Amino acid sequence: MFNNCGYYGCGGCGGCGRQQAQTATVSFRCTDCAGNPLPGCVCTLCGCGKFYTASSDECGCCSFDGVCPGNYVLGMASAPAGYRTNCCRYNCKVCGNGCSTIGGVNSSCFTLRCAQLPQGCGCNGGGCGGCGGCAGYGQYGCGCSG
Repeated sequence: MFNNCGYYGCGGCGGCGRQQAQTATVSFRCTDCAGNPLPGCVCTLCGCGKFYTASSDECGCCSFDGVCPGNYVLGMASAPAGYRTNCCRYNCKVCGNGCSTIGGVNSSCFTLRCAQLPQGCGCNGGGCGGCGGCAGYGQYGCGCSG
């Protein structure tokens, strides 16, 4: 389940006071540009010879469970119908103390955003929304590129 920011109390890697390496749950949210939950985003986490896939739930929460310590790349494989896929890739670090960060912040505070496609566009989650998914959206227009 998605936790509020600061729930883990570790402030990133190194502060939990745990000695033994352990797996972590990497949790974050998927929203539209207005911050509304966006269910049905398919996200991937890859690194350390592993590949994880998960979909955001009705609250926009997405989690990868049992992730071993190491460096990973978080990305979005697809957005739900009517939204443009956020094509950015984000560095994710899972530490041996069970903490995880995405882009340098606690993963439970991280949000992936997707821009809504213009009315009558005809794309179903295709095309790249660019980095951030919402910033400078006008430059992407409706053109379906993938």
